Amino acid sequence: MKIEEVMTTDEKLAKSSNESEAKEIFSNNRKLIRPVVLSPGSAKPKVGTGWSEGEIRSAGLTRKQLRKLHLRIDKFRRTVHQDNVEILKKIRLIK
Repeated sequence: MKIEEVMTTDEKLAKSSNESEAKEIFSNNRKLIRPVVLSPGSAKPKVGTGWSEGEIRSAGLTRKQLRKLHLRIDKFRRTVHQDNVEILKKIRLIK
C-alpha cells in the first residue's frame, strides 16, 4: 500500500463537510484508512500497521469500538499523532 493513497483518503475524510459524505468515504475506502506514522530512522512518513492506544483514547473511542469497525490496533506503538486523532474523531462521529 502506498503512502500517497492512504494520505489522500485520510485527507478526504478529514476535510469532508457533512456526515453523509464522511460516511460514504469511510465505507468505500475502509482498507485505505490507516494511520500515518514517522519512520524512526529518517522521520519520513509511512503507513502504520494500526492505531496506538493513546490515539484511540484521545479520540474518545475504545478498543472494542475499533474492532467493530474492523480497524487495526497496534499495541506496540506509543506515539500520538494529532492527524491520526482527527481522523479517528471523524470516524467516531460517523459510526
